[in-house]
Amino acid sequence: MAAVEKRLREELAELQVEINEEKSRIVGLDRGESFVFLGFDFCMARPLQPKLKKSTALLRELKDVFRRPQTQPRSTVPRAHAFQPVTCRG
Repeated sequence: MAAVEKRLREELAELQVEINEEKSRIVGLDRGESFVFLGFDFCMARPLQPKLKKSTALLRELKDVFRRPQTQPRSTVPRAHAFQPVTCRG
């Protein structure tokens, strides 16, 4: 980690950029730490594990949709938002 910090400081010095030591810190995202930058929270997110029953049901529904004849009344066609992924923060 010290080598990375040293290299970063060298590169920033070459660009004539100084690090404000009072506002800067090293964050261990892998240790569950987080930080806020420009109003955004940065943290290590755990991978989402799909629920087997829900993903199987969705797969069946999608197969049914794509097996139907191409010409259908608009009311029977599922809305695009029904198939958009759902994300959450853990």
